Amino acid sequence: MKDLYVGIDLGGTFIKCGIVTKNGEVLINGQTPTEVEKGVDGVLQNVVRIMRSQLEKISKSESDVNCIGFGVPGIVEDNRFVIEATNVHWKNENIVEKMKKFTSVPVKLGNDADVAALGEVKFGAAKGMKHAFMITLGTGVGSGIIIDGKIFSGNRGCGGEIGHTILHKNGELCNCGQKG
Repeated sequence: MKDLYVGIDLGGTFIKCGIVTKNGEVLINGQTPTEVEKGVDGVLQNVVRIMRSQLEKISKSESDVNCIGFGVPGIVEDNRFVIEATNVHWKNENIVEKMKKFTSVPVKLGNDADVAALGEVKFGAAKGMKHAFMITLGTGVGSGIIIDGKIFSGNRGCGGEIGHTILHKNGELCNCGQKG
């Protein structure tokens, strides 16, 4: 019976992985370096490697997993397509399709801050709330907006994007190539 879910939080430095039940009980979690320099396929192989490692530690396998929820630090469209994720240097990538090369477990993709906010509404600090706003801090800054219990993704997945704003015209160089 496929009663487990895998949560992946892709960061510019680390991939975090949690194995959870449908009720949100965390069975195990761990992390591994992202290794952005290996490109999209190399990073996705690291995602699958940490997932399999965590499953093995609890004597489970991919056949026990209903789905992978995959949070990406960037603009995600249609729960499958990364328009841009500057911290991992991804642009115009169909991650759901690419993941099929490495695992048969279905993947649902989302912006990392959006899915974190939804997780808080379903199981965490905002449990029971219909509306919530969350700010995430990591390699970058993100935010997620929940309205009526659903992610507000806005136009082309940019609904909660507050972390990429130019504040100083000639300021510090960003991963995207712009200053400020």
